[in-house]
Amino acid sequence: MFALGVYHDDALPSVDLGDGAIWTEAKLDLSPMRLGGDASWTGRALKLLAELGPFKLAFLESLLRAADVRASKKEAGHE
Repeated sequence: MFALGVYHDDALPSVDLGDGAIWTEAKLDLSPMRLGGDASWTGRALKLLAELGPFKLAFLESLLRAADVRASKKEAGHE
């Protein structure tokens, strides 16, 4: 399986997240791409919606998107 140049079992390197937090190397699991079932992206999103409610879920998505924009600007040398 692959999506936008990312392949199942691709390795993500370790990253220093700052303040003593380290993300250890991990392999990507693209099995949630499969359609249907509780383990699909849709199933997981619906579970989060049920657990958190629409406002908390939207807030967390906003944080993630803002962090992505900030990281992209930094990577491009615009910050």
